[in-house]
Amino acid sequence: MRFKIENFFSEVLPNSVSIYSGFPKYNFVGGHNSEESIPIAELAKSAEKVIKAEGKNIALYGHNSGPQGKLLLREILVSYLGNYTGINISIDNILLTSGS
Repeated sequence: MRFKIENFFSEVLPNSVSIYSGFPKYNFVGGHNSEESIPIAELAKSAEKVIKAEGKNIALYGHNSGPQGKLLLREILVSYLGNYTGINISIDNILLTSGS
C-alpha cells in the first residue's frame, strides 16, 4: 500500500484565524508582566546575592538536593506554612517543579 499525505488533510477546513496584530490589552499568558512593575534594581541585587551564595550549585538545578527539589527552599516552605498558615508538614511532603 502506498502512503498518501493527502489522507491526513480534511477537504473541509475551518476558516483561518485573523492576521496577528499583537497582544491583546489584557493578556493572561505566562511571562507577560507590566514593564512598569518589574523592579529591575531589586532583581539585579537579588540575582547577585544568589550567585555569590549559590553560584557553584546553580548549574546543578537543585539536583544535589534530590528529585523533590532544592532542600533549602522546601525547608523555608515548611517553616512558612507552619508559622503563617498552621499547616504542619515535612519537607518530604513538598515537591518543587519548574514552570511559569
